[in-house]
Amino acid sequence: MSDYLDLYDYRVRVAAMYRERNQAILSGGDPIVAWERFRAVKDDLFAHHPQSALDEEQRRTFQGLPYRYRYCCRANTIEGNNECQ
Repeated sequence: MSDYLDLYDYRVRVAAMYRERNQAILSGGDPIVAWERFRAVKDDLFAHHPQSALDEEQRRTFQGLPYRYRYCCRANTIEGNNECQ
């Protein structure tokens, strides 16, 4: 595949990755599952796609991108219930 087609394919896959994540969350899906799927697809792109930012040596030893988790708290001020995850 030419470099231009590789780049086009990479961009299409990245857009699809974000779209899939957003649709899963907006449709009421489990956000943890959506996030894990997003990470898996992104890691796969970095590990295998010709347009990856990683060079060949880095791809051979790549084990996934480091991610940090954020915690989200919801406050229900009407009923006085608070829940944190």
